[in-house]
Amino acid sequence: MSRFIVLPARLLQDGRLTSMTHLRVLMALGSYTDKHGWAWPSRKKLADRMSIDGTAVSVNRVSQCIADLKAWGYLEVISQARDSDGSQTTNRYRVLFDIGGPEATPEINGDVPVGGGRHPVSGAYSPVNAMGLPPGKYHGIYPLKVPKNDSLKKETHSASAQAVDERFEQAWAAYPKRAGGNSKRDALKAWSARLAAGEHEDNMLAGTKRYAAFCAATGKVGTEYVKLASTFFGPARHFADEWALPTQVSKPVNRPQRFDPVAHVNRNRPQFNDQPDFIDV
Repeated sequence: MSRFIVLPARLLQDGRLTSMTHLRVLMALGSYTDKHGWAWPSRKKLADRMSIDGTAVSVNRVSQCIADLKAWGYLEVISQARDSDGSQTTNRYRVLFDIGGPEATPEINGDVPVGGGRHPVSGAYSPVNAMGLPPGKYHGIYPLKVPKNDSLKKETHSASAQAVDERFEQAWAAYPKRAGGNSKRDALKAWSARLAAGEHEDNMLAGTKRYAAFCAATGKVGTEYVKLASTFFGPARHFADEWALPTQVSKPVNRPQRFDPVAHVNRNRPQFNDQPDFIDV
């Protein structure tokens, strides 16, 4: 059994809850909820949990309270069926704490009467309108259905992630091959970190192509001298370097020398000046 049971605060001012049994049904459901607020006990289990000192609560009374709570907007009930034969099985329940408000936005549209409304999930009528205001006539307010913030964030994140992945795949395809390991996952992590820091993916892709041309010109492709991609896209920002190609130094041409007979004789002429017994006449 859960240590805590959370109930909607609006129960305190709801005059329809004259019976303690309705409150106890909500408490019993709350004791079965998972971390997302869903519970799926059978009505027999609920009746047994609500029994005090041997005084049993009937399953029919539990069913009546569940129907009332759903109609009053306190419960969301989802029917379930077995896959084998399609017969009904245990329902899923969730206690509803808020009605409307987050899913509505104001719009200037003249005088629009705004009264009570039905809950978008349970269909239960509530005296509180979709904007959380009491019934009445309000100037310039009209409740509109808008997507939840979570869905907008997911769509934005999905679109941006797809663009990032496309640019990264181009950079990864252009990156020079390296001997040894070169983790693509670590490279993507470093790439994403640079984008979060304000770098532009086009500049990173252009730097990758410059580095690939440099490695090809210096014969480093396929060797361990190629940088790890995670280092290349890391905080040192190697992709921003110029990676200028090395200049080619022209080698001297070995041309054949012309034959000089005098020089040839002088080179092969014996030298006797260093011999003391030799007299030159």
